[in-house]
Amino acid sequence: MEGITADDRNVWVTDEDHALLVHIDARTNRVVGSAPTTGDVGVGTAIVDGDSAWAQVSNTGDVVRISARSNKVTEVVHVRDAPVWPIAIADGALWVASFDPNAPADAAAQLHRIDRKHGKVTKTISGVSSGVGTAVGGDLWVGGCYAYTPTPLPTAGCRVMRRIDGRTGAVKAEVPFGATLFSASPAGDNAVAVLTIDAQRNFPIMQLTVIDTRSNAPVAVYDVPPSQYPGNLAYGYGSAWLTDWSANAVRRMQLEP
Repeated sequence: MEGITADDRNVWVTDEDHALLVHIDARTNRVVGSAPTTGDVGVGTAIVDGDSAWAQVSNTGDVVRISARSNKVTEVVHVRDAPVWPIAIADGALWVASFDPNAPADAAAQLHRIDRKHGKVTKTISGVSSGVGTAVGGDLWVGGCYAYTPTPLPTAGCRVMRRIDGRTGAVKAEVPFGATLFSASPAGDNAVAVLTIDAQRNFPIMQLTVIDTRSNAPVAVYDVPPSQYPGNLAYGYGSAWLTDWSANAVRRMQLEP
């Protein structure tokens, strides 16, 4: 199992081994359907959107809307002839990231804003890398780099979280890190949690940094138990939840208020 996302009613899990996006009823804990993928979508986690979900199911440059009722694709939005993946819904719009290793350097990484009602790309921002991302308070927080490319990427550019205005697409703030960005999640109404990893060892060193979105500055740093294969990060009920592939476990970290 790879990426996971959920709300009060629906859970969506990417199962790359079986080339499926699995749909679970959050009220019964039962699998209620699935949608096929290519099994090699690389990055990205489905984004819940009411009674549907936006997902990357192939590397053809499309994001699709999948009905939670029928588990079938109801809309296809072609973004770019390159791998694309959904990031978050911010200020009412779906934001999608992309990376084209064959494009000029200043246009290889892009962010795209999609009108969810009409299924159309309404804005594209070039030069902003976004291997991880989330939305807090109507703004987008993105950072990291697309890892599935043979093209070397500048390390410094992969170690910055950028705050993007969800309405205009303008960069409002930048927060540098000393390690590679691995995952991000809201941490309440005014905070974003960022999981970083120093991978230059057998069991990488990981830290969880909390950024206060009112000051755009880190306010707390937590050490995370080492993991050979760290997973994804989510936040709920005052705690950060982290998956650990090597331990086949989910860790809960209580964050200070």
